[in-house]
Amino acid sequence: MGGVVSWVQDYWQGDIFIAILGLDGAGKSALVHRLQYKDIEEPLPTMGFFVHSMRINNTLMSVADVAGQDAMRNLWSVMYHRAEGIIYVIDGNDSARLPLAISELKKVMNYPALESKPFLILVNKHDMVAFDASLVKKDLAPGVWRVMNVSVKTGDGIQEAVTWFHANLI
Repeated sequence: MGGVVSWVQDYWQGDIFIAILGLDGAGKSALVHRLQYKDIEEPLPTMGFFVHSMRINNTLMSVADVAGQDAMRNLWSVMYHRAEGIIYVIDGNDSARLPLAISELKKVMNYPALESKPFLILVNKHDMVAFDASLVKKDLAPGVWRVMNVSVKTGDGIQEAVTWFHANLI
């Protein structure tokens, strides 16, 4: 595992590196597409991770879109050592998996290398009927985080979220 960690660190030397995490189907890849191309397309499920280089608010960033399937969550920790911030996406229409999404989020937030790093937590799919961000907020310990209702599909809330995240990265 050490070889993978050093490769990740060397690969992103110089850029601001952020990881986009969340359970499968939450909208992580769609968010990356919206941030990179300002529109949306229905992506295929991510297997492993993809790294995208993009400008966000005039800052060059390397953004890792990491798969959220059960077996792939063990890869998440590889990203923590270099990450300067985490965007965690939750499917706002999947009430049945909300406890799992919050449990996985807490694991990430408790990782020592991420202490004091900003966490942007997006409750996605508010273009449909979705639960409110307050259901997530009540379970989180104090820290540098913000939970927001968004729709990656329509773009609602994305600019405000990214502005907060960018301001807390630097």
